[in-house]
Amino acid sequence: MLIRGDDSTINLPSTLTEEEKWYFDLHGYLILRQVITPDEVLQMLRLGFNWLEHPAQAAPPLRVTVKEYGGVINPLPYGDRIFERTSLNEKVLRVIMGLMWNRPRLFNCALVQEKKDPSLVGKKKRLHRDTSGFDFPDGFRNPHNDYQAGNGQIYSNFVNTAVTLVDVPKENGFTCIPGTHKSEISFP
Repeated sequence: MLIRGDDSTINLPSTLTEEEKWYFDLHGYLILRQVITPDEVLQMLRLGFNWLEHPAQAAPPLRVTVKEYGGVINPLPYGDRIFERTSLNEKVLRVIMGLMWNRPRLFNCALVQEKKDPSLVGKKKRLHRDTSGFDFPDGFRNPHNDYQAGNGQIYSNFVNTAVTLVDVPKENGFTCIPGTHKSEISFP
């Protein structure tokens, strides 16, 4: 099945399976396991921990922000080729290409270290919401984070991918709140 009709310049078949399209359309996310090797994980952890412990050793253009309960390293692909290769991982890129109709773009790529902050125990958690650099007033939806489904196809112009380098504690980790996905794709 083509992503668009015959009049389009993007006449490429979708890189997603019918099962992946159905699952993403219903839930709003996909989980890909073991897309990078254990050796690559160790190499990335070594580099990340070193930069967080010694921010001055991170070569420009890397920016290292260290906080009491974590830190951020950005723009990661410029820090070492291992991070560049990870952002171009074929298994992940296949899904991104399928969701973005073969027109991917890298908006941001960071290494984020999170440690448990004891002062937040029992308090409401604040979830990250990407505004793509634009703050829209209440009642508006961000047009840069658009998702559509129709005619057996799905499209998203914003896809967040996360590669977890450590085992995630039971009550921690990535959170996805489905709600806009309505299962427009028939069960395969």
